[in-house]
Amino acid sequence: MTSAPRSPEPALRAPGATIIKLTGLAVVLSLVSMVGSIGSPTALGASLLVAIGLSLALIALPALLWLWLSVRRPAGVALPLRRGAMLSAVCLLLLGAALAALTREPSGVGFGGALAIVGLAAIARRHQVPIAATPPPPSALRVGYGTSVMGGVVGVLLAIWLAEWATFAAHDYRSKQKAAQAYMKSTLRNVVTAEEAFFSDSGRYVGSERLGEWFQPERGVTVTIERADSAGFIATATHAATTQACGVWVGTPPADRMHGALEAQPTCWDPEATPH
Repeated sequence: MTSAPRSPEPALRAPGATIIKLTGLAVVLSLVSMVGSIGSPTALGASLLVAIGLSLALIALPALLWLWLSVRRPAGVALPLRRGAMLSAVCLLLLGAALAALTREPSGVGFGGALAIVGLAAIARRHQVPIAATPPPPSALRVGYGTSVMGGVVGVLLAIWLAEWATFAAHDYRSKQKAAQAYMKSTLRNVVTAEEAFFSDSGRYVGSERLGEWFQPERGVTVTIERADSAGFIATATHAATTQACGVWVGTPPADRMHGALEAQPTCWDPEATPH
């Protein structure tokens, strides 16, 4: 007589695995959004807060799930889940204590204290959830809650690094903008000098076709003489490294007053921000 085959024991699950995966995906998307926000300080700051907030959530999820399991009291969970949850709890305790100690704002102290309390509570209840004797399934080993913690830590570090890189990139962009503006203004001052020299010889100002005989623009600068006659001239300059434009006039002023420019004084503006 053959005995009936034993029914397999129910597979252990990794509680919260789906939530952790979705939160991890949100962290990745928020980091991508940070890259796309370079050049806009407001959008970059908002993306940074979202990325760090989601990364902290990824760090905290294992400890929170462990507290939830300690209330539900399941038949047993895989050992890697408890190890990851305790790693999460220790991280929360350290982060909370550091935040409460370093910040001077009441909100920061309160938030840091809340993180530390969650970490302490999870550590205090580390033996409230029984560990199953059944070998953990691949999903439990793969998630293990420790992956969530490390992903959150990496998310925080990447967010901070991206913010620093974006700040450097923005500073470098502003520096190039200022340098290009300085080149354009210097070129336009040379235009005024060359035009005045030509006027003293011929009694009129010269157009773009003859101006090159009298001076050379700075590197990367393109000069256009929009009007030149015996009454005066109008010159504009652009640079390959910026969307800004600069201009100067002498004699008869332009109809639009060239953004309030004074005679013979180069002035710059952003054509994209100028209302038409």
